[in-house]
Amino acid sequence: MRFKPNVVHSEDPPLLADGEIELPGNLDALGEQLHDDAAFLASCYPPVPSVAKRRYRRRVVTVGVCGSIIAASLIALGVFQITTPPAARQKNDYPLGQPSQSSFVSSLAPPETISLTELSEPELEAALDLMEREPNTTISVSF
Repeated sequence: MRFKPNVVHSEDPPLLADGEIELPGNLDALGEQLHDDAAFLASCYPPVPSVAKRRYRRRVVTVGVCGSIIAASLIALGVFQITTPPAARQKNDYPLGQPSQSSFVSSLAPPETISLTELSEPELEAALDLMEREPNTTISVSF
């Protein structure tokens, strides 16, 4: 059934006592029908969450995941600190440039003599680098 509108001209609209436009009976019926249809559709289909709510939910999930990762990392670090042997946790009392033990000559071993004629060029270069790195170590050199 097609709707045949009755156009109300703007020159002299009929007004009610409260100042609203007086509509013909078929427009009132159509308005009531549209109101009922809108109420029915609103009850059948729930509203879709807005973009702001979706962004808020995503932000909450992201913060929760990042917080969980940080908490798990701190727990793992704490467990690692508890389970390390005491010898590995000892404080190094040496200055930054000096190692705790010599890598070239052990502090318990007596000084050794190095023969420069028996060393190849890479071995000689390595020996000189180690001597520069550890100036307090005594090394006897023979030619």
